[in-house]
Amino acid sequence: MSKRGTIEERFWRHVKKTDSCWIWTAARSKKGYGLIRINRRSKRAHRVVLELMGRGVPSPEQLVMHSCDNPPCVNPDHLIIGTARMNTDDMMSKGRHRPAPPPKGIYPKQFGSVLGSRNGNSILTENMVVEIRSRYSAGGIKQKELARTFGVSEACIQALIARRIWSHVQ
Repeated sequence: MSKRGTIEERFWRHVKKTDSCWIWTAARSKKGYGLIRINRRSKRAHRVVLELMGRGVPSPEQLVMHSCDNPPCVNPDHLIIGTARMNTDDMMSKGRHRPAPPPKGIYPKQFGSVLGSRNGNSILTENMVVEIRSRYSAGGIKQKELARTFGVSEACIQALIARRIWSHVQ
């Protein structure tokens, strides 16, 4: 036992129980998972709670998944032992994945890997892109006019029509 108490005492000191999730209130990882130092090593709080409850994680390759999708939650009823494949399937089925980044040179680096209207910097939506391409291919409208109508630059319209940007939209 350390000066600060047993691992169990130290752990529960940093848990705020709500009606559903039990929120870890101490240190967290960049992705929001609770962290606790044990024997000079940081461990994920949601793994430690399973050990404290006698439901330890059988092997390091196995993951502890959150059924509540709340990274700081340490409620053992919300934790499921699974594999990387199960975790990926869960993420995909709940729409929590980000699409893979496009090949280099296809999309400006400053916008990151989130494509289309899901990107916070986007002015256009997928429907607007379809409409712009449709209007331009029908003829009788200039790129300058499309740019003014949709509130983007002429260079944006030109790149959009040439499919250098928004290439994921048909």
